[in-house]
Order: sequence, then C-alpha cells, then structure tokens
Amino acid sequence: MRLVLPLGLMGSLVLNAAELESLLGSEKQDVQKYKQTLLETTYEKQKYSWINPLGVALEYNTNESAQSNAVGESKSAYVNFNQDVFRSGGIYYSMDYAQSQKNYSQISLDEENAALSQEIYQTLLSMSRYDKQIKQSELKIDNYEIEIFLKRQQYEAGDVDITLLNNALMNRNQELKNLMSLKTLLKNSRINLAKMSDLKEEEIPLPRFTLVDEAAFLEYNYNIDKQAKQALVLNDQYKITHSNYLPKVSLNAQYGITEYDNNDLRVNYDGDYYSAGLKVSMPLDFNRGATVEEAKITYLKSQAEMLEQKREQNAYYKQILSNIESFEEYIKLTQKNLVLYKELLDVTSKAVNAGYKAGYDLKTLQNTNAIDEYEISINEINIQLELVKLHFIVREGGYEK
Repeated sequence: MRLVLPLGLMGSLVLNAAELESLLGSEKQDVQKYKQTLLETTYEKQKYSWINPLGVALEYNTNESAQSNAVGESKSAYVNFNQDVFRSGGIYYSMDYAQSQKNYSQISLDEENAALSQEIYQTLLSMSRYDKQIKQSELKIDNYEIEIFLKRQQYEAGDVDITLLNNALMNRNQELKNLMSLKTLLKNSRINLAKMSDLKEEEIPLPRFTLVDEAAFLEYNYNIDKQAKQALVLNDQYKITHSNYLPKVSLNAQYGITEYDNNDLRVNYDGDYYSAGLKVSMPLDFNRGATVEEAKITYLKSQAEMLEQKREQNAYYKQILSNIESFEEYIKLTQKNLVLYKELLDVTSKAVNAGYKAGYDLKTLQNTNAIDEYEISINEINIQLELVKLHFIVREGGYEK
C-alpha cells in the first residue's frame, strides 16, 4: 500500500532540491543540476561583461633597407587597456541587468522543477484513479452480465422483445471497451512514471494536498512572479539603452618594451614606452529617440502583461474552486444514493433469505453500491488533481507548512 501523508507533514516536498532529486531519474537529475550551474555561471559572466579584456601582445619584425641592404630586427612586448569608466549610469544598470536576468532565470528553473514534481504527482493520482475506475468498470460489467442473463431468459420465454436484450449486450460491450481503455491508460501512466523517476509508484509517498489560500496563491504565484521579474529585466534593458546615448568616459593606456638592432647601420636601441589618456564621447544617432522609446514601450507592455497575468490567475483559481465544488456535489449526491442502497440491501437480503427475491437482485444491488463507493473515491481523487494544479503554481512559502 502506498504511504499517504498530509501535505503539512511533507513540508517543502516539491521545491526542496534534495527531495526533487529523490523523485527524478538520475539522468534528469544531472540535466537539472547542469541547468542550475549554467544559470550561476551565466550570471557571473554577465555581471562583469562591461569590463573590457586586457590586451597583451608580443611582436618580432625584420626589415631590409632598399638602399644599403642593411638588415634590422625588432622585438617588442606591450599591454594595452581601453575601458569605459563612466557611462551615465550604464555600468550600474548593466550589473543590475545581470542580477535581474539571474532572478528571472532562477524562477523559471524553479517553475520547471515544480512542473516536474507536479507531473509525477498527477501521474500517481491518475494511476490511483484508473485503478479504481477499472474495478468500478468490472462491477458494471458484472451487472450487465446479470442483466443479459435475465433478459435472455425473458426473451426466450416471450416476455420481452429482442430490443431490451440487444441494449443490454451493447451496454456490456461498450463497458468492455471502456475497461480496455482504462487498462491502457494505467499501463501508459506507469510507463510515463518510469520515464520521469527511478522509483516505483509504491515507493513514492503521496501527500494529501489541501487548498492554497487565495491571497497566497496570487502573492507567490510562479506565473505572476515570473512576469514581474521579466518586467524588471526589460526595465534594466530600457535604462541601458537610454544610457547608451548619453556621454561616457573611457580610459586608455598602453605600456610596452621595444628592442631594435641593426648591426649594419650600427643602430640599436632598447627601452620602454607608455601612453595614457581619457576620452569623452557621446553618440549622435538619428534613431536614438525611436530606439529608446521602443525599449520603454517593451517594458511598459511587460508591466501590463503582469497585471493581465494577475487577472488570469485570479480567474484560474476561481475556476479550480468551481471544479472542486462540482466534485463535492457529486460526492454528496452519491452519498445520498448509498444511504438508499443500504436500506435496499437490508430489505433485499432479508427477502432473499426468505425466498421472496432472487440472488441476482441482491448481487446487482451489492455491485451498484460498490460502484457508487468507488465513485466517491474517484471524485475525491479528482479533487486532489485540482488541488495539485494550485499547489505547484505556488512557489515555496506560499502554501501551508
């Protein structure tokens, strides 16, 4: 039997890296680790991308005079440096951009990890539902077999026409097809789980998910938060674009050592040299206004998209609640039916024992009662599947511990 724990006892089950690794297959674990390492490495590169490399060179040259055929040779080594030291805020914005981009990439990766966890738990819940639906379908087929047997006897006795028997046969055959489909779905779900995890279904603890508070759902929502972080990235890009058209100050410096020797002309020298300077520049671009405005509008559009995402997620939350309420209504209705079936079972059981009713009536009621019990379990799983959708959209800290 699979271990079932309340979600509160599972803590940060989904978003904890160690817990996630225990669920994923070894190959997928490596992929996600490399993605995290790449994210951090990219940040370090972008953070200092505004720093130009130091130029280092070694040179060797020979020359021959056209007049005297004298041959000379020179050797030199030098380093040079050309670096912007002021960009009207552009350097600061570049470092800000690197951090914003890292934050966006990190939440995107966290969302991806959460989606992997979600897929695993959705698969487990679906497998549990298919298992119950298969047992439910087998009971329905059992009832159809009883109905076919009784209708055939009635038809052969001339009490009913062929239509009722034919309908019973068609219903049984339709349910047999449904049973085969359910078994295929269960088999495919097991295959899908094996693609994601090295663990068997019975080895993965299945938490009982609870409803995420609406305020927390909107505050810690991956989709909203990711859109907000993308807006920050675009805001930094806008600031960088704007600063590109403002004055900047560059420092340039060079230091070198040169050795020249020409024995034929008796000319040689050996020494060092250096140069240093500052340059103030500002581009004058006809498209400056349009380029800056384009970056600004892109940022403002992302802000509007974030507000739109909030509206969509709020509607999504209400839609999930509506689905859950519908499943709860199905459960209540089925529970009422079970009360009636219990009464009928008591009456029918006594009638069978007294010889007033056939055993087929009792068996049909018992099967129907069990079918409705499975129906309750199936709808409880349907509710869990809806709650899973909410839980995995919320980042760590947004659901009850």
